[in-house]
Amino acid sequence: DAIAYRMTFNVTAGTSSLPLASIPTGITAGDEILIIAMQGAGAGDYETAHVTGVAGSRLDLNKALTKSFSGSTDKIMVQRVPHYTTVTVGGTLTAGGYSCSSFLGGVLFFRASGAVNVASGGAIDMGGKGFSGGGSVDQNGGIQGASPVGCGTNVRTANGGGGGGGGSNAWNVDPGNGAGGGGGGYGTAGAAGANSSGGNLGGVAGTVYGGADLTTKLFPGSGGGGGGNEMNRPSGNGGAG
Repeated sequence: DAIAYRMTFNVTAGTSSLPLASIPTGITAGDEILIIAMQGAGAGDYETAHVTGVAGSRLDLNKALTKSFSGSTDKIMVQRVPHYTTVTVGGTLTAGGYSCSSFLGGVLFFRASGAVNVASGGAIDMGGKGFSGGGSVDQNGGIQGASPVGCGTNVRTANGGGGGGGGSNAWNVDPGNGAGGGGGGYGTAGAAGANSSGGNLGGVAGTVYGGADLTTKLFPGSGGGGGGNEMNRPSGNGGAG
């Protein structure tokens, strides 16, 4: 049900069709879709529409869009919205996390015409399915966590909500110890990464973003920064938002 595709073209408000980056499989006339900007200047903007027809990689819609989406600069995801009647969640309902290689994932979205019942022992849980945590570069410190700003690079500073990478300089400063990556932020700020005993500095904490009422923009949580590695030894990856 989490059928999703990228849109790498620009569409302006008033447009009633979407050109996807590839021919969609599993999206047909009558389906509802979510259009959401995951990363970039317009990150968090989203809109839903129903598909009236599919022509190659183009989706024709039942309405003119009220928002513009810049697929040439932002990471835009178009995801099918499944429709159910009565839903009972007996186990854990989740979805795949956001990927900095496919630029897809991190969103769970469905509709039900009847009741949605989370049974005893069940859960709807997207913990750890948001923006991905950073890794590390051998003997060169950690990589920032991903965030609405974009995917991280090999620096200690925060990546918007993404935590900065932990410091590491195996040949000159404290070669036996890497510093911790910064924690990712969203509704609250992350925590700064711990410094190592000999001078390597921890990653900077991710910042606060988003709106508490969740009415105008929607975001996943940001990833934590990767730890700074020890000499010739890997470090831990940052956790996903």
